[in-house]
Amino acid sequence: MGLAAFGKPDLSLFDGIAELTDDGYRLVHGFADALRRRFRVRQKNEEITEYHKNLAATAQFFLEEAVLRVAQSVSRRCKSRNLALAGGVALNCDMNYRLINSGCFDKIFVQPAANDAGTALGAALEVAAIKGGSTSNLKLYHAQYGPSYNAEEIEALLIESKIPYRKLTALSEVAKLIYDGKIVGWFTGRMEFGPRALGGRSILANPAIKGMKEKINRECKHRENWRPFAPSVLSEYCNEYFENYHYSPFMLMTFKVKEDKREILQSAIHIDGTARVQEVTREANPRYYELIKEFHKLSGVGAVLDTSLNDREKPICLTPRDAIQTFYTTGLDVMVLENFLLEKEVSGQRWKLVESRFYGTS
Repeated sequence: MGLAAFGKPDLSLFDGIAELTDDGYRLVHGFADALRRRFRVRQKNEEITEYHKNLAATAQFFLEEAVLRVAQSVSRRCKSRNLALAGGVALNCDMNYRLINSGCFDKIFVQPAANDAGTALGAALEVAAIKGGSTSNLKLYHAQYGPSYNAEEIEALLIESKIPYRKLTALSEVAKLIYDGKIVGWFTGRMEFGPRALGGRSILANPAIKGMKEKINRECKHRENWRPFAPSVLSEYCNEYFENYHYSPFMLMTFKVKEDKREILQSAIHIDGTARVQEVTREANPRYYELIKEFHKLSGVGAVLDTSLNDREKPICLTPRDAIQTFYTTGLDVMVLENFLLEKEVSGQRWKLVESRFYGTS
C-alpha cells in the first residue's frame, strides 16, 4: 500500500494469474503456484527498483478494483446502505477510501483489529449472543482494551533499573517538547487492540517540521525512508484538513490533504498527498486529546505525527520494560511513561545540527 504510490500499475504483470470481472475478480487454478513461478521473493536489504514499485502499484490497483466491483455487486443485491468489513485486507486504507467514495454505501465500518487477531472479539460476541446477551447496540468507538500499568508499577521499575526520571506536572510540557522537534515515546493507559498505534503506545512528533519523517525512519524505526507516518487529528479539524472526510477513528482510511494544509502536516503525508487519518475525540481518548490540544495552542496545528512505539521487526511495546528498552536502543529523545518523563541528554553541538536541519538556522 505504501510503495504503490511510487509506481505505475501494469495489469499485464498479472496476465494468466488473475483478472478483473464485472462483479469482482477471477484467479487461475493453482493461483499460489502461479505467483511463485512469476515472481521471486525480494531479499532483505535488496534495492527497491522501478519493477518493485510498479508491481506494488499493480497489486494495489487490482485490489481496489476487485473489491470495488464486489461491493457494487453486493449493493445491487442488498437494501442496506451500510457495509462492515473484516479480514486483513480490510486494513488497506486506500481501498477503504475508494469504497466510501464509490457511492455504493453511506457508512463503512472496519474494526481496528480486522486481521486474525479480531477473531478474539468475534468469539466474545458469539458467546455473548449464545448466552442471551444483547450485542446489537454496542458501539466500538475506541481500541484501548489491552493491559495498563499504574504509577506504582512504573516507578518501581524505574527505581530498580536506576533510570533517572522526573514527574510530569502538565501535558503542556510534553506538547512543548514535541513542538521543539523532540521525538517522543508515548506510553499511557491501556494498549490499543489491533496493529495501529492510536495514542496508547505511540511515537509522536511535530508533523510541520520538514525532514521529520526521514529522521524517525532513520533513527527510530530503522526502515526505508519512503515509508509514511500518520496524523492523529483533533476531531474538530478533520473536515478542515482533509477532502471528502469521513469518520476515521482507527486509522483505517486515507484522505487527500487539502492543498493549504499540506505544509503544516508535511511529515505525516504520503508522496501522493494523502494521509492515513486517526480522528481523536475527548470521549475516546481524553489524555491523548488533551495532549494534541496543548500542542495546537503552541503550533496552531491540530494534529501530531503518530507511529507505533516499536523498532523495525519488533512488536508494539506492551509493557513499561519494553518501552524503556525501545527508548534506549533507538533515537527517541523523550519517553513518557504515564506521568513519568525520561530524557536523553543532547549535546549543544548535536542540537545545533537539529536546528539547522529542521529550522534552517545556522
